[in-house]
Amino acid sequence: MSLEKAELKILILNDLGCDIEDMSESLQRECHQQEGATVALREATKAILGLQALVDEDVDKGRYDIEAAARVKAYVARAASQCEDMSKAAFTKRMVSEGRHQGVAQVVGLLKKKAQVESLKAEAMKSTDEDRRPIGGHPGPSIAQSRKAAEGATKKKTTKKRAPRKKRTRTSGTDA
Repeated sequence: MSLEKAELKILILNDLGCDIEDMSESLQRECHQQEGATVALREATKAILGLQALVDEDVDKGRYDIEAAARVKAYVARAASQCEDMSKAAFTKRMVSEGRHQGVAQVVGLLKKKAQVESLKAEAMKSTDEDRRPIGGHPGPSIAQSRKAAEGATKKKTTKKRAPRKKRTRTSGTDA
């Protein structure tokens, strides 16, 4: 692999890492929102259930009759139940978001490790390239070219000069 390819890999891994890290932050923000919603809905449930005690006080003071108080308590219990259900749904969403966030965080870690490995490879290639040739220069002859050059050099030393070939003469096309 060439140095340019290694540097390109590093750039691609870095760009992917940045995009996925942004996604991770978004998921973390969603986790915090769902956690806040869960806490708020639990507090709302407690507050709504506290209203039932106020209904009992109003019945004692004579503001409501028992039938009306029973209806009010049923509606208050229904509202508390709805808040509790929404709280459970928010908790579930938070758990899902937390799982996604952890998965994306692992991907970010993996990309960072890959980028470090590639940068180490690129540094190693740079150090070996500095010993051999300038960066971006011609890499030199290939193995096949080196072999042909070596064979050509040995043939030139061992071969004798041949006598030039005699020219053939053409005969006319009419044979008698």
